[in-house]
Amino acid sequence: MQKEITLVDRGRGLQLSTSRITVHDLVPYFQDRCSYDEITRWLPSLTHEEIAIIERYPMFGVGFLNLYARTTCNARPSSGLDFPK
Repeated sequence: MQKEITLVDRGRGLQLSTSRITVHDLVPYFQDRCSYDEITRWLPSLTHEEIAIIERYPMFGVGFLNLYARTTCNARPSSGLDFPK
């Protein structure tokens, strides 16, 4: 009997109910338009069914991916110092 695969929130953001892989872990792969086989090459614990569950999540529309790209590209590591802008 196969366990149902869902997205759950266990405090680190949405993740698969069957593993610790989060939705955000796969964002870069979807941005690069990787195939399921390419994703499983780098994350071998994932199945194609699990990737499909995450890919069908509504946040992977074009608007979200563009916003994600802007926020990660503009992110600056925090040094604890507040430099003038």
